[in-house]
Amino acid sequence: MSHFYASIQGSRGRANRCGTKSSGHWGHIRGWNIGACVDLRHEDGQDVVTVYATHGSAGHNSLHLATFKRDSDGAGYHFTGGLVADLIEAAAAVVADMQLFASRQGPGPDVRLETLRAALKRATG
Repeated sequence: MSHFYASIQGSRGRANRCGTKSSGHWGHIRGWNIGACVDLRHEDGQDVVTVYATHGSAGHNSLHLATFKRDSDGAGYHFTGGLVADLIEAAAAVVADMQLFASRQGPGPDVRLETLRAALKRATG
């Protein structure tokens, strides 16, 4: 029975494909110089997505943008790898540093801290 579904639309119409937990799904949508590669698989009881930016048909290099899965409560996403995870980790470190700095400076809201904290919350669910 299918666990994954994929759809694509092109000049010859729409195509749909099914995948199982063991087969997963992989796709590379691209132009000559730019593209996106998506890998969808089932690991340890959860669906996991990995996304790469590619150089399209003309290139062989790719940039790992994100690997993510749903949070255990299903309300958000947990990023476990790639550029997005690195940015979230860096933002969390900045928030911690700003909190420490604010605690040494005394009371008072720091707008930049709150803006970064809100962005981090949106990114991590």
